Amino acid sequence: MADIVSITSLNPVLRDTQLAAAGAVTDGVWIEVSGFAHISVHIEITALATAKIHVSNNAVQPLNSVHELEAFSTRLSKFVVIDTPVRWIKTRVSAWTSGTVSAWLEATT
Repeated sequence: MADIVSITSLNPVLRDTQLAAAGAVTDGVWIEVSGFAHISVHIEITALATAKIHVSNNAVQPLNSVHELEAFSTRLSKFVVIDTPVRWIKTRVSAWTSGTVSAWLEATT
């Protein structure tokens, strides 16, 4: 579950562990990021896997099994910046052979 932390009363920060050492293909979980203008996702892949970031502006939360629009795909550890406003975001493992995939999201207004 996402944590909202306040650095100052004017700058809320959203932090979420999108994937915690996933060792298999997984759909990921959608999280609402409405109102957050600056979003980054740190993806760490330890061996052979593909991680994808998906986004959606649907009015209601998509099912986790629905992947909507792909914003980014990688087979390597990366730091990704999403600079377009989106309502929903998730990170998933679309292909896995070995190792683990972790992903951490941070968003600020």
